[in-house]
Amino acid sequence: MLNDRFWTKVDKTHPSGCWVWTANRNNKGYGLFRPGGTAPKELAHRLSYADAFGPIPQGGLILHSCDNRLCVNPAHLRVGTFKDNVADMDERGRRVSNARRGAANPNTKMTERQIINIRRDYVAGVPIKTILTRYRITKAAMNDYVSGKSWRHILGKPGCPGIKALKAEAAKRQRNSARLSMEDARAIRARLESGERGVDLASEYGVHNATISDIKKNRIWAE
Repeated sequence: MLNDRFWTKVDKTHPSGCWVWTANRNNKGYGLFRPGGTAPKELAHRLSYADAFGPIPQGGLILHSCDNRLCVNPAHLRVGTFKDNVADMDERGRRVSNARRGAANPNTKMTERQIINIRRDYVAGVPIKTILTRYRITKAAMNDYVSGKSWRHILGKPGCPGIKALKAEAAKRQRNSARLSMEDARAIRARLESGERGVDLASEYGVHNATISDIKKNRIWAE
């Protein structure tokens, strides 16, 4: 188990649900932590994953669904391969230079019209689960599209919501997520126990995956 010294270096108040590492980081922007004594420093997000889920398979990478390198929230982490990591970058349109951004990226599966429609649906309050199903995209990819991390060059184009509108809707959805009741939490726990996926429940209830994880572990709305 990671000790308190580790968790005192983590900020859990970020509105995205990310648990942000606030201490040392390497030259690639990942958090670093020395477990103790003269032990070598290790990547903070890998330590957090191993603490929550057990040993990492040999050669396994720990990927961020939130695309935040400083995040150590286990609910935002998963084991993957180098190929998985590259696929994530390709889906989000972020592996190429600015000269080949958006639809010019030969690896992207999306069109400019689709991204505009996704942003319009998001600002209009369409449920996350509906957007994911309608456009056959992942939650991580959608987050990139509506935050402007990818396809930023079309923000504010005719018909495309600007960054202010997208941020305002994100804040509204965050406020709505605080409206979960104890009854909701009990229902979520029961559905998790029956085998439903946390990511699906997060989309249905309009909350972050981390919120579902915290409910499951009785960190919030504890009985």
